[in-house]
Amino acid sequence: MEKFLPATFLEFIGGGLAVVAVLAGLLSLCANLRTHLLRILAITFICALAIFSNHVTTYFVAIFVIATAVTELEFLQNLAAIVRGNKEYFDYRKEVLSTDVKLRNIAAEVTQASTVSAAPLADPCMPDPAQDDSPAKDDLHAEGGPTKGQDTTGSEQDGAPPVADERDIGKVPIDVPISGELSNEKESGFDLESSLSASVKRIYELETKALDRLEKLYGKGIERGVKIVSTNGASVQLDGLITNNAQYPDVLFELKYIRSAQNFISWAKLLGVHLSSVAKRYEGITNKAAEVHFVIIMEDKIKLTARQRDVLNALPIARTMIIHTGELNS
Repeated sequence: MEKFLPATFLEFIGGGLAVVAVLAGLLSLCANLRTHLLRILAITFICALAIFSNHVTTYFVAIFVIATAVTELEFLQNLAAIVRGNKEYFDYRKEVLSTDVKLRNIAAEVTQASTVSAAPLADPCMPDPAQDDSPAKDDLHAEGGPTKGQDTTGSEQDGAPPVADERDIGKVPIDVPISGELSNEKESGFDLESSLSASVKRIYELETKALDRLEKLYGKGIERGVKIVSTNGASVQLDGLITNNAQYPDVLFELKYIRSAQNFISWAKLLGVHLSSVAKRYEGITNKAAEVHFVIIMEDKIKLTARQRDVLNALPIARTMIIHTGELNS
């Protein structure tokens, strides 16, 4: 029994903190208290380890680890930039969007998609149903290949960053949102409980799987849900980002889901303006060249007509890819 009794006051404090950490871990099973209790668990456990170690290095590390849990992330990022001497950080900063914000953005896009699909938009390029409306072939190049004479071989020349071969991506559906950039609940106008339906969560999962596939095709990790903010307040949100060296442009990924091809041409033209704006804002904030790679996720039943494909390929972006949901669910 004497072995379990603390020999010093420090051991007593450390043991007490360890007990608190265990209790916090057990109570964190309650969903309503989980966020705060997990933070308490981490802090008390680190403090207990530091006290039992009783070494100046351990105390020093514990201070910074605990600081990440109780201090604003922006303050820590500024501190790290100062230590590294990173002057570019203070020209703009990179933020990671939370899952809630991503879901709200998708909810906004779904609402816009429904509005565009239902609206009787004038679409002179849309072929009459009675006319030849030959569906797109299963080949990705036929449904929305790269534009502006981009090389689609995916080969890497002279150290250039790897380029995905669109023939390997499969088929992509589109859902008709233009821009879903929402920073908080007040701006979005969406109530989280009422707006995040099963369909919104499904779209979020499809976009996640699409980015997983793109990472394999490009051979690089993709930063997801990124927001670039300049010192003057300008910002741009990106579904995905690959940062390259100064010799090659950064790759900005924009993903859109569509469940219907109705009013597709009008939607695509509106979207082209948004995609051009995304690239210009990114270049203006970072002073780095960038190109947009547009990925459309569609239901398997959707087949684009020849005129729809022509409009899609004419968008002022570097690359267009289409992936069908069946390819992501397999």
